[in-house]
Amino acid sequence: MRGAFLSMSSRTNTTALGRVSGCPSAPRMACIDIPEFLFQWMVGQQPDWAQQPLALVKNYKPTALLLEVNGRAQALGLRPGMRYAEALAQVPELQARPIPPQRRAEIRDEMVERLRAYSPSIEPCTRNAGVFYAALGGLLGLYPSWESWAKAVLQGLQRAGYLASLVLGFSRIGTLAVARSQPPLRFRLLGSPSQEDELAASVPLWQLGVPPRLGQALQQLGVEQLGSFLKLSGEGLLERFGREAFEFHRRASNERWDPLQSQPEPHFWEARQGLDYGERDAQRLLLVCEQMLLPLLRQLYLRRRAVRRMHWTFHTAEESAPPVRQELGLTSPGLEPAQ
Repeated sequence: MRGAFLSMSSRTNTTALGRVSGCPSAPRMACIDIPEFLFQWMVGQQPDWAQQPLALVKNYKPTALLLEVNGRAQALGLRPGMRYAEALAQVPELQARPIPPQRRAEIRDEMVERLRAYSPSIEPCTRNAGVFYAALGGLLGLYPSWESWAKAVLQGLQRAGYLASLVLGFSRIGTLAVARSQPPLRFRLLGSPSQEDELAASVPLWQLGVPPRLGQALQQLGVEQLGSFLKLSGEGLLERFGREAFEFHRRASNERWDPLQSQPEPHFWEARQGLDYGERDAQRLLLVCEQMLLPLLRQLYLRRRAVRRMHWTFHTAEESAPPVRQELGLTSPGLEPAQ
């Protein structure tokens, strides 16, 4: 066998899980910030690029503009908007890659599915790539503390090749601001909305996804940090800078709270595994299937669901041979691998 594909359908599991405490200081969301998200993904595809200056480009033409650059490239003087040929002349070791918008969306969605192993409700931030918000309801029934949950998330991402920071708090922009003020592999549990506001106030606006033109205009007024921005009048911002500035001010000041907009979960949970060699041993194939199955069971458990039916497909080493497909329905839906 050269590869395996496994999918499972499920039904709601009515077993009650624990809920977050209703006390006012209980965090209601978490911000997971993966800095330089697309560059970390690129390094996962090309591990020898780990210590290299990197850039995103539209294409490989000499006149193509640098769309984004990583920290190492910035330290060498490269900036978005430079021509690709100019950047290569200045930094010959620059590694660049185009990632079309559709592929970026796929990479984002792949991360959403990965994070769903830790929370059933994940919202990707539309303004900041690599920022994801997780709902916290019910998680204390699965983890002994918020600390253990946060460590599980960060360690799981690290095993997958991503360094991230995590903040449990009360608002999207507030938790993002605090996350951007701490190094990767750190987490912080905020005790109250006032603590979140205090820590977020000193964070520069450019770190929060403020549109560049608005950021430059505010900088000319001496407004560079979130705290000073929130002291401005929302109506004044609307009149002078438009609705985008006004809406950002409303969100940042928590005048409007929108529930997390989680992407719909799939009706089928799938895993795929390719093999670099032909495998004939049934026990080793069974081990491969088990390694594919366990993460899927964890995702289902977090969603209060149970397995009802499993489908699996094996592709043989002979390309001309049809794949082998099997299906198994369970008399009693469950989550035990032994079933």
